[in-house]
Amino acid sequence: MIQLACHHLSVPDRLVNVSLSMTAGRVVHVLGENGAGKTTLLHCLAGLLGDYEGDITLNHRPLSEYAMAQLATFRCLHLQHRSTPFRLTVADVLHLHSNTADVPAVLQDALEITPFTGRIFDTLSGGEQQRVLIAQILLQVWPAIERGEALVMFDEALQGLDIRHQHQFHRLCNHLAELGNSVLVSLHDINQSSQYADDVWIMKSGELLASGEAHQVLSIENLRLAFGGNVEKINNTHGGSGFTWTTS
Repeated sequence: MIQLACHHLSVPDRLVNVSLSMTAGRVVHVLGENGAGKTTLLHCLAGLLGDYEGDITLNHRPLSEYAMAQLATFRCLHLQHRSTPFRLTVADVLHLHSNTADVPAVLQDALEITPFTGRIFDTLSGGEQQRVLIAQILLQVWPAIERGEALVMFDEALQGLDIRHQHQFHRLCNHLAELGNSVLVSLHDINQSSQYADDVWIMKSGELLASGEAHQVLSIENLRLAFGGNVEKINNTHGGSGFTWTTS
């Protein structure tokens, strides 16, 4: 069971005095404008950025005490910008960092990558490549995921995905959390966060603006402070609700 926390975390020109914690079995969405500090925060929490002040603890132990090889067995991070230097097939890309022989059915169902596993990765569309890369980073820690002991992070993983696969991605994240894993997702879609997130962290200019359960954090006041404009909550004809806003 993953327990992750940071206290007074600061990175010059990027993060200012951020204190947060997340518990196992939860899906946390990180929201904020471009440049708000979301990527820097994820990189720090993943152990990929060491130039920070403050404390980061993983399972009540300083993150700095973990070797990268040890972290790689149960922590994965999907990066915004990735490429493959060789003409690899999708199957090769999927198993670059994994000993898992086959792609589990739950990933096949959510990401629908079976039809092009024999193709060269660079010939796929942007959305198809994104789905392969999501599967790849999950396969890296799949044994830990099955035990409910993984820390799974996605930085803007929805880029390039069509609307159906966006929702299938969110349902996959919720399934991983139901197994006991900790799932952290940065994105820009407030309405999807209101539908799928257990908890939400809102970043603004490198600072933590608000954090807590999604239904509490996603308030009109917080969203106006974070994104500007005239945010309004709307109800649809099916009994659901969401947000809309204008710049006027």
